[in-house]
Amino acid sequence: MPQSNSTYSLTGTDCFLLALEKHNISKGISGNTCHYVLDLKGKINSTDFTNKLNQHPSVQWLASISLGKKELLGLPVWEAQSISQLNLTLDTIYSDEILPFEIINRPISPFAKEPLFKFHHIERSNGNSSIVFSWHHLIMDGYGALLFLRSLDGHEINFTNRNRNTKADNKPQIDKASLKKVIKAKYFIDQTSKGPINFVNKERQANVHQKYKVLKFNQTETQNIAETAKQMGVKFGLSTFYLSTFASNVFDLLANRGIKVENFWLPVPKNARRKGAKGPLLGNHLSFLFYRLKAEDFTEIKNGIKSLQEQMMQQMKKDIPAGYQLLMNLLKRIPSSLYYYLISDKKRKSLSSFLFTMAAEHPESFSSFCGHEIIGALTFPPNTYPPGLTFAISPFKKQLQIMILYYEEVVSENEMDTLCNEIQKDLLGLSTAINERN
Repeated sequence: MPQSNSTYSLTGTDCFLLALEKHNISKGISGNTCHYVLDLKGKINSTDFTNKLNQHPSVQWLASISLGKKELLGLPVWEAQSISQLNLTLDTIYSDEILPFEIINRPISPFAKEPLFKFHHIERSNGNSSIVFSWHHLIMDGYGALLFLRSLDGHEINFTNRNRNTKADNKPQIDKASLKKVIKAKYFIDQTSKGPINFVNKERQANVHQKYKVLKFNQTETQNIAETAKQMGVKFGLSTFYLSTFASNVFDLLANRGIKVENFWLPVPKNARRKGAKGPLLGNHLSFLFYRLKAEDFTEIKNGIKSLQEQMMQQMKKDIPAGYQLLMNLLKRIPSSLYYYLISDKKRKSLSSFLFTMAAEHPESFSSFCGHEIIGALTFPPNTYPPGLTFAISPFKKQLQIMILYYEEVVSENEMDTLCNEIQKDLLGLSTAINERN
């Protein structure tokens, strides 16, 4: 267990999120709040669970974490303070919605005095329960949230790894080889994001309301989808197949609005930890791949796959993800207002056309929680606004699950119904025009 009265460095990705949070014009939206939903067999005792939270040392430590600065021009850090007694509450909601409206539209602020996370207990009409762990994206990524939940059931994790703040953190240390990587990554991003880019969001609004759809596929359907992807030329995992399918359908959505689609541009997060790592819990340990999706590449889904795979291989060959991580670590040393100025573009509606992320499958070894069998699990990523449309993959027990998070001010209900229907047709191969886009 890490010590109280200690400070821990923010990662480069953390500082990027902090800059967006500080300068986002849409106040009070839930765009940077994430959720992990555990569906449990049977009814959980909410009083016992609340007592467990208030007595658990890892919960106590995480609840003590807050943003701070060691000195006037120093780097932002996490500060872990000593707290005598927690008094976390557990809200109980009676609902059969996977994630009730009052949860998904409740933002968690990194600047408030309350903990940067929240638990909810949902009682279902069939006698089962769900535990929802909600947290601000700034404090951890989805993998960190999984580690934290596992720690509540006694699994060993590494909370901070090398995040401990030291004097060296305030001095940029980069050799010539690393600097070359940084320059190459910055040049790559500048080149791929140049020119006309289409965005799914319209004009930015101060108040927006988040919704979601969940598409679930059984094991047979999931296997058939994987086989379809293979037949279309997928070589390096299914992410390019999913992204090509989603991009093709967003292409159609905008075309139906009468918009001439030229290019999409989006960053796709990539877990920078080693496979099977037990930490760190604290912070976002992510790098990114950057894709420019040209309209002509998506006249057929298989052409989109080919384009995405070529871009992926080019970036891996040039070590762009590692260079971008170094770039983010350098940029975190500048004030957030200047940081935001550098990463924003006043001529554009958004930093990305839409968003896409693919979570690792919920571990088979994490099969129970607080004495109850886990019968379902979903990871809801942040749905940053703008752009306000996020596609996420969250498999469970070899079954594909797709979450589409959106704001009703960005995508209408009729558009979303069409989008969901077309995605299911494409993935299951039910459409006679699966590979054709006019």
